[in-house]
Order: sequence, then structure tokens, then C-alpha cells
Amino acid sequence: MEKYKILLAYNYHRHGGGSDAVADRTVELLNKKGHEVQTFIRSSKELTGIKGKIHAFSASLYPAKTIKEFEKVLDSFEPHVVNVHEIYPLISPWIFKKVKERNIRLVMTCHDYRLSCPVATHFRDDKICFDCVNGKEINCILNNCADNYFKSISYSVRNMIADRFKLFNEYVDLFVTPSNSTIEILQQNTGIKEERFYAVGNPIPNMNVSYSGYEHGEYIAYAGRFGKEKGFDFLVDVMKDLKLPLRAAGDQSEYFKKNKELPENLKFTGFLNRKEISEFYKNARVLVVPSLWHETFGLIVAEALQCGTPVIISNYGALSEVAGPGGLVFEAGNKSSLKTAILKLWNDKEKCEEMVNHGQEHILRYTDDIYIEKLLSAFKSSC
Repeated sequence: MEKYKILLAYNYHRHGGGSDAVADRTVELLNKKGHEVQTFIRSSKELTGIKGKIHAFSASLYPAKTIKEFEKVLDSFEPHVVNVHEIYPLISPWIFKKVKERNIRLVMTCHDYRLSCPVATHFRDDKICFDCVNGKEINCILNNCADNYFKSISYSVRNMIADRFKLFNEYVDLFVTPSNSTIEILQQNTGIKEERFYAVGNPIPNMNVSYSGYEHGEYIAYAGRFGKEKGFDFLVDVMKDLKLPLRAAGDQSEYFKKNKELPENLKFTGFLNRKEISEFYKNARVLVVPSLWHETFGLIVAEALQCGTPVIISNYGALSEVAGPGGLVFEAGNKSSLKTAILKLWNDKEKCEEMVNHGQEHILRYTDDIYIEKLLSAFKSSC
């Protein structure tokens, strides 16, 4: 197998997240395969207070110091391929020009819709939004998409600059994504040719559970963040009507910022470690992922199936692509559709077991080895 020297550039998010974990896992897996990996990392966790906000804004426009530091790493390491993941706010796409000046191949991993949406989600005011495509990034400011005018201005301006100077379109050789549905949305809203995209999936962590048969637990499960785009409030309303037990894993402080009272049928578990979340999935009758935006992957879908729990998923984004026959799809935002799906699986143990069995077979396409094989194929095709 051909060995590569790979420089991976990444800006950690302030509060972490799935893309941070994927970037770290990518470095780990590439090293295991014997490739030489160098990282160029910045972290938004260091951005605190007013000074931090000003620094983030200026750096996202043109981080002169960071660019020089990046050039030094390029010249000393001399990689075959540069793989960039999240690059805002402290790295910025201006480093792309430096990569191409040295005739080095550049592969960008797109964890979200940053190429076509200043806030990266195509979601605003509780609905899907494409107002900023085709050079209309000013709408991010007019609509205050980030619910904070300073952030909205920052996000809008940096996307304007990247668009006007064609920093993504002209300098990136290949865009890799977690799913085919992500490619479809990015291609339609950026004008970048379809052949410059390649879906590699995401590596699913081993949940370390032994599956001996579907257990048909006693509650409906939800896991993850509680932002508007995740559809948790919508799920809570549906569960109030159904009067079925709902258990939610994650940082519930976000929920209590907007809600003072807790419905009788809702219980929060708080943050759970790997072992605890495995048990949480395993003991649920079904996991519901009620997303109101186009998820680019859906890691919790694969985790739940691995633990022997079927999933109910909205029809937006990559959720059905990841779940395959292990997921029952409902119309996003439609209460009647979700109620029907929940009641169907709540009362049908055989159907649940059938979904789990087929779903577990389906998610085998997201192993570490397959992910790295596809990623290396992307590196090779771009060289």
C-alpha cells in the first residue's frame, strides 16, 4: 500500500462536537495504517470575552500570522496531501492558496454546509433556508441568522470573501463528505461540479456491546444537542400527546434556558460516557431523531442500531441513508406522521427486531477500515 505524508488542518469548536471527534479519529486511523501525519490545529476554546470575539472576526477574514505559521509547516513537512476539516474562525481558507502555490493536493472534508450557508446549517426561524446561496450572503445579516448581529455579520462577511475570491471553488481539488445527501445539497447550492465531491461516510465508534436480541425497552430515547434544528421541542410536544415515557441524554441546560417546567413524561439523564450511552440505547424501545434540518450524517443513528435499538428518523438529510432498513422515516415537522411512526414501533416488537437485524448489517459500511479506505482513495484520486 502506498504511504502518504498527510497534513491535516483543523479548527476545534468551542464546545466540541462530532466533527472534532471525526478529525481526531481520522488522524488516529491514518497513523495506524502507517501513514505519516502532521497536524495544524487551532482551537476556538481560547476565544473568550470581547477580545476573543474581535480576534475571531479578524482571523476569519485574513489571519496573517496563522498563514505564515502554516507555510512554515508546509515547507518543513512537505506533505503529499493537505486534508482540511473545519477552518473557521482561526485558520480560514486563505491557506488554500499557499497549498496550491506549492503544487500540493488539497482535499477538504465537509462536515456541514459551510460552503453554501454562513451558519453552516441551512436552517433559520425553525425552517430550512437557502436565502444566502448564489452570492446573497448579505441575507445572513438581514435575517440575523446567528441570533446575534455581531456573529451574523462575521459569518456573512467571511463567506462573502471566500465566494468573491473563489477560495473554495478554485483551490480545493476534492471535497469529501459524510454522505451522498450532503453532496446533493452542496452541489446544488455552490455550483461546484458533482465530480469534485466524494462521500466517505464517518467512522462509527465501537459501542462495546454484545447484542443477543432486541429487548423492547420501556421508553422512547433521544440523544444529542437540544438546539432548535434538532427538533427536540417538537418531539416533546408529540410525546405529551402520546403520554409515553421519554428519556433524553445530553446537556439539558440548553433546554432549561427556554423551558421552566419539565413535562411529567420527560426525564433527562445528563451527559453519559460511552458505556452509559450504550446502556441508554440498549434499554430503549426506540430512538427518535426528529431533526428539522438536513443532517449530514447522524452518528447517533448508527450507535443506537449497533446497540440493538431501532430508530425513527425524519426525512431530512442523511438520516435514512445511514439507518437504511434500521430506520422508520416520518415527515419532518409533521406531528401526525411522527405519532404514527412511534405507535407503530411501540406496539410491534417483531417489527423492531427485524429493523435492528437488517440495520446492523447495513451500518457495517461505516467501519473504521472502510472509512479510511475511501478517504485514501480520495487522496489518491486527487493526486
